Amino acid sequence: MRRTAIIFLAIALVSMTSGVVRTQSTTTLAQESEDLCGTEVRGDLELSSDLVCDGDGLHVTANDLTIFLNGHTIRGPGTDSNTTGIHVDGVREVRIRGPGLVTGFGTGVAYTDSSGGAIRDTYLLRNDIGVLLDATTDTHVKQDHISESRIGVLNRASDNTEIEIAILTGNKEGIRLENSLSVDVDFNIIMDGGTGVYMDEDSIDNELFYMIMFRNQGPDAVIANPGEGGLKNTFGNNECIQSVPAEICTAGIESTSQN
Repeated sequence: MRRTAIIFLAIALVSMTSGVVRTQSTTTLAQESEDLCGTEVRGDLELSSDLVCDGDGLHVTANDLTIFLNGHTIRGPGTDSNTTGIHVDGVREVRIRGPGLVTGFGTGVAYTDSSGGAIRDTYLLRNDIGVLLDATTDTHVKQDHISESRIGVLNRASDNTEIEIAILTGNKEGIRLENSLSVDVDFNIIMDGGTGVYMDEDSIDNELFYMIMFRNQGPDAVIANPGEGGLKNTFGNNECIQSVPAEICTAGIESTSQN
C-alpha cells in the first residue's frame, strides 16, 4: 500500500516537473532570453521568458524573496563549466518555485552560507551538480525532479536540511551528505543511477526513511558512520535492494545504523 501511494506520487511529480507550463507573469522582468543572465536579484522575480546564458544565470543577494520560474527554462553553457543557474548567496529565506527547468550548468541551484528557503517543484536536468547546499541551515529541497547529474543533491557542511518527496533518476550519485548534521532524507524515489544515498563518516544525527530505491548500479544507500550516543544516524521503512549496513533496506523495521 505504501509503495503504491509513493509511485502514484512519483507519476504526479514527473508530470508536474517535466511539463512545460507557460503562464503570464504579473510583472514583466525579462523580455529577451539573455536579459537576466548574470543579474543580481534583490527582489521577487517572475520569469516571463526562457534564459539562455553563456555564464551564470541568477545571483540572489537579498533576503526573503521568491523566484517564480513560471514554466520557463534557464539554460547554461554546459556541465563542464564553472557556472551556476541560480545562486543564493549569504542570505536567508529565498524560495525558488517551479514548475520550470534549470539545465546545462556546473551547478543547477546553489545555496551557500544561507539559511531557510526552499527549492520546490523544479526540474534540474543534466547539470554536474543538480542542487548544492554548502554551509546552509534549515533549507528544503522538496517535490523536485533531478536527473542525469554527477550528483543530484550535495549537502555539504549544512544542517537541518530536508530533502523530501523528490524524484532522482539517472544520477551517478543521487544524494550525498558531507559533514552534515540533522538532515532528513525521506519519501524520495531514486532510480536508474549509480549510488542512491551516501552519508560520509563526518555526517551524523541524520534520518533516512520511507525511501524507494531501485535499478541503481551501486548500493542504494551507504551510511559510513553509525554515530554514537544521541547522535546516531537512523533509518527505517526503506524499500531497496543493497545497502551498507544491510539493514537500511529492511522495509518496515526501524533501525539504528551500525557497522
